[in-house]
Amino acid sequence: MTHGPATPRLIRLDDPAVLRDPDPVWDDLLATYPKGLAPVLLEEGVPAYLMLTWPIHRQVLSDPQAYSRDVTYWRDWHNGVLPPDSPLRPMFARRQNPLCVDGEEHAHYRAVLSEALHRMRSEHVTSQIHEIADRLVDSFCGDGEADLVGRYAAVLPLIALCRMLGMSESDGVLMCTTMARIWRGDDGQCAYVQFEELMRRLVTQRRAAPAADLASELIAQGLSDQQVLDHLTLVIAAGHEPVCRLITTALRMVLTDRNARVSMGSTWLISQTINRCLWKHPPLPHLVGRYATRNTDLGGYPIRAGDCLVLGFGPTQRQMITTSPRLDTGDNRSHLVFGGGSHRCPERGRDLSLWLAEIGLVRILDRLPDLSLIDAPDGVAGSAPTLSAGLASLPARFTPAPRRYEGEPWNLQPPSPSTPPTSTASTQPPHSTRLARLFAWIFGG
Repeated sequence: MTHGPATPRLIRLDDPAVLRDPDPVWDDLLATYPKGLAPVLLEEGVPAYLMLTWPIHRQVLSDPQAYSRDVTYWRDWHNGVLPPDSPLRPMFARRQNPLCVDGEEHAHYRAVLSEALHRMRSEHVTSQIHEIADRLVDSFCGDGEADLVGRYAAVLPLIALCRMLGMSESDGVLMCTTMARIWRGDDGQCAYVQFEELMRRLVTQRRAAPAADLASELIAQGLSDQQVLDHLTLVIAAGHEPVCRLITTALRMVLTDRNARVSMGSTWLISQTINRCLWKHPPLPHLVGRYATRNTDLGGYPIRAGDCLVLGFGPTQRQMITTSPRLDTGDNRSHLVFGGGSHRCPERGRDLSLWLAEIGLVRILDRLPDLSLIDAPDGVAGSAPTLSAGLASLPARFTPAPRRYEGEPWNLQPPSPSTPPTSTASTQPPHSTRLARLFAWIFGG
């Protein structure tokens, strides 16, 4: 009796083994599905197609009529295949922001968000990031050891974004706990309810008392409360966890690659290091991205209306740099991580992510020049399906250094005249501030 070829086992994109060591998985999928499209599972029992190559992405991203961003086209969203308690539901629910809609509605929201982001002066934003980074380093620089994820990479983008949105300190701390639960997949439905309550409170406050922040800018452009909330949700989702993972990956690269460490004396070379991380270790290896609006053919597969297509940043860029080995060096920014087509990330949104990563890397290496890893971590942080994967911790040691600022990281007060930012005073700083200890508890668990 003869047997046909075995049907390849469908990988689950939420499988910890895939998150921990994805490159062999991508290589196997690329070899098994050379036409660039692989059937996968988002989670147990939830099918989708993972896009593996640039030609497939180009075809899908350039045809919004056939492949929509609107989740209402996703068949399994409605028919019970996707469980009611799936962490995918709150993450990919339809919202009134540029990511979730198409056509004229998308064009309008994109223009509004781009204008609001551009109204946030780049000089002010980058100076705030510099100061937040220094204040976070202040919270542990006297200890001689720290987890660079829980004490720095996970906190820097979130504080910066919360301040940019206009949140108070108390709501910002609540936001930290909420986002940690969301990205870990811990009771995601309840975490999203709390997240929306925080956003709604901020919108109400800013509509009553506008200020120089992103929420006020969106309100000034005529968006409703729900539309402002949904736009702020997009900014937080895009700018927090992915940037945390990018900073973490860049730090690990610098601290384990001698050539990368030598290059850190140049701002330009730091930018290249971040760019290389985006190529080789995209912070979002894959992301639920499009839904077929009609029956069609793609990559040799008959696609049915309602099928879910997943953007495969990891496998696609793996294939690109494997076939063109120097593609990830220099200033080449043709990677997919900021999207493509009409839904590509707005220019200022991309800039904000890069500012956070590059400044975050510069400041900690400048403040702690002998920073070194305590061991070679290989643990991967848990995360909700088809989203982010990265190191859960990055323990490091360094020579204790003096603080540069007074007060908590949140309250960006000017340094006292007796302790300027460039102070080399020998007084040892306290081990950590109250807020720093809270952040370590939130993100270090």
